[in-house]
Amino acid sequence: MSDKNPNDNAYEIGYKRPPQSTRFKPGRSGNPKGRQKGSRNFATVLEAELNTRISVTENGVRKTISKREATAKHLVNKAATGLLPAVKLLLEQERQQENEQSPLSNAPRDLLPPDHLVLKSLYRRLMQMEATPAIAAADEVRSPQQRMEDAQADDVRSSRQQIAAASSSGSSTGADGLPRAFDPLCSPRQDSGRESD
Repeated sequence: MSDKNPNDNAYEIGYKRPPQSTRFKPGRSGNPKGRQKGSRNFATVLEAELNTRISVTENGVRKTISKREATAKHLVNKAATGLLPAVKLLLEQERQQENEQSPLSNAPRDLLPPDHLVLKSLYRRLMQMEATPAIAAADEVRSPQQRMEDAQADDVRSSRQQIAAASSSGSSTGADGLPRAFDPLCSPRQDSGRESD
């Protein structure tokens, strides 16, 4: 027999059942101290490190420069010796700097004739669609019940128009006042006399 007493309400520790002493307490945060107020993200730390000044000896003269400046000098020197990764990185940085500082990059350029055609086409399409959103928005506001009632009203309206068109064409009417063209629709269903298997 087992040592367990079925009447014993002791809490069993196991999978998804942590000890009660280590559970989160109600009303208390799981991380009471939280993130430190002074903690900085990587970009802030990198910026501070690049702005740190160091002493270097250049052409026999000792001077202090920022690590950013020292890194740039080192990159240019490596590229000048022909190290391909350094050349590639330097050219990419130079292109990026030119694009950011170029006044022509922000200036609007003249549109070519195909651009004018595309813009005219877009303008025409937008003007055609201008009325459509209002209809769609009004349709979205209506409830499904209202939409169903409107659809039924449209059906009744079209039926009346068909009846009016048929009666104005001179066709004879049946006993119910509807044109004879509607007799198959209004008459009760007759079985064909076949038995279903």
